[in-house]
Amino acid sequence: MKKRNIRYLLVILLFTSVLTFYLITANTTFQNEVTDHLNIDEISQFNVIKVNGEEADTIYVSEQNQINSVLTDLSNLDLRKVFSIKRDNSEWYVLMIGVNGKIRYTINIYGKKYISITDHASTNSTGSNKYKISSDFDVKTLQDLFK
Repeated sequence: MKKRNIRYLLVILLFTSVLTFYLITANTTFQNEVTDHLNIDEISQFNVIKVNGEEADTIYVSEQNQINSVLTDLSNLDLRKVFSIKRDNSEWYVLMIGVNGKIRYTINIYGKKYISITDHASTNSTGSNKYKISSDFDVKTLQDLFK
């Protein structure tokens, strides 16, 4: 009987530990996930793709002030890790950030609610994560790039 109770207690402790770890790591910021790992001066490629239904427009941003503006706006985002993304509109953006001639990040922004970030330099299997944007976000900075 005591062995059985100890097993139940161990299972509960394990479950509680995993849940606690998940809750601690579930909240983050764009700055923690991307901009803290980038040196702005080393960005060799900054492409933005606007996808609207079946159409896609691509721009290649080379102006340092435009790159800084986009990254500054995104750095202020509070993010919460999710398992799936609900796309509620057909317009979304793809940012491809290259460092030293290689794509380092691919960022998909789905309206004002969701974002996925893929770190191509990541050495673990979780190099791609999905997030719900939990702070106010206006896609105006990205829209202005296409004017």
